[in-house]
Amino acid sequence: MLLLATVAGCKDSDPVDPNSDPTLFPMAAGTYWIYSSQTIDTTGALSGPVRTDSTVVLSTSQALGGRTASMVATFHISNGTGSDTSAYSSDAHALYAYLPLNEMLSEGRWIKIIDRNATGRWVAFDTTLALPLDSTGTITVGLKLTMEVENVGTQSIAVPAGTFNATEYRTTLTTSTSIVGFPITGTVVTHYYQVPELGFVQIRQDVGHSFNPLDGSVTKSQGNLQQLLRYSIL
Repeated sequence: MLLLATVAGCKDSDPVDPNSDPTLFPMAAGTYWIYSSQTIDTTGALSGPVRTDSTVVLSTSQALGGRTASMVATFHISNGTGSDTSAYSSDAHALYAYLPLNEMLSEGRWIKIIDRNATGRWVAFDTTLALPLDSTGTITVGLKLTMEVENVGTQSIAVPAGTFNATEYRTTLTTSTSIVGFPITGTVVTHYYQVPELGFVQIRQDVGHSFNPLDGSVTKSQGNLQQLLRYSIL
């Protein structure tokens, strides 16, 4: 993650009027962020090679699900795993992500993932999906997903791109299902550190935990740390 020393980002916009609301999340086409990315092993320590992810805004002003969307692509550069494209919508106070229609979700929907005016926590997502257990999808099990988001507050955070005054948004994703009458639950906590007019400067996904009541075991899943290396805001 920390292969590079501090790299100054470039920002090609005029100073913000202090009496106006800053753009919460920059979404001009061509804006990009480059992050280092490293695994957090199940002991909580950084582990393995440092990878690089590049995120770029491809297009703006697309109508999607009742909001104006920007299409954002993330390219996983160094580990060769390809890319993914997501839709986001931002205003002066909040950032929304679009969950598209898929084989488990009956309809696409927007969820609010950050809100700078929020003083506590909110439920961003709460639904039960039909999780297929066979290749035909005829056998399914209900999987309940709940995501809560909390505005934790503002703090100074240092990453390779510089030191920023960032707001931390903590998301808690809880999953629960039942196998032969026994509940199986899991929890993953992710911390997003966001700076208005710039975006995310750090994203840390903690080690996940799932509990199996059949044998009382707790299974841990690896986390991940992303830190901003450099950026260009258009």
